[in-house]
Amino acid sequence: MNSILCVTPILFFISFGQAQDSTFSPVAEISEAVILFDSIEQVELEKNNLLVRELDPGTRAGQTFEVIGYINAPQTRIVETLGDFKAYPAFMPYMELVEILSFDGQTSVLNFYLSLPMDIKKKYRIQISTINQHNGLIRLEWQTMKWPGLKPSETIRETSGYWLVQGLSPERSLVLHHVYSDPGAIPFGLGWLFDMLTENSVPQALLQTRERCEALTNKLKP
Repeated sequence: MNSILCVTPILFFISFGQAQDSTFSPVAEISEAVILFDSIEQVELEKNNLLVRELDPGTRAGQTFEVIGYINAPQTRIVETLGDFKAYPAFMPYMELVEILSFDGQTSVLNFYLSLPMDIKKKYRIQISTINQHNGLIRLEWQTMKWPGLKPSETIRETSGYWLVQGLSPERSLVLHHVYSDPGAIPFGLGWLFDMLTENSVPQALLQTRERCEALTNKLKP
């Protein structure tokens, strides 16, 4: 398991609201999340256009990572892209197939099928909701659901998290991607692989979402 870096951002924040405890943030407890970073992180974000954190998962067995980055696209474009679940295999890391089981206008139930290195296949079910916050951010949050009939070796034990999207201008947004993941049963000797995949896939998801959103935005420009 990788070493844990506890981050408690306290000095800078984008948007309004109260700071959340960065060491514990299950989806059910998030009421009005904001995008927070301190002065050192702000320098890194401005320099690299990306900021990656590993957070303490508390008493839970998995890992928690989050990444913050700028995307040169309007907030609405980013939210539309993140809500285009059928297109996930085109840009989300390791995503092979998405099945939409239900959709009520705000909340969807999805089956995800992953194709991982070393020919490892995993699948799991999530519930994902889109929420317009009072502070101007749009949040997409998810958590795993039971998928009856799956063996532990076929799925992951738990994942939860959220995207926060804030429009800074008509053509630029700030995005945070927060993920908790516990893969559960891991074949002997492959713990390092799942640690690496968890750590790398979170920034990859934001970078590839950025690439897709900016390409779609540029395509629509006159």
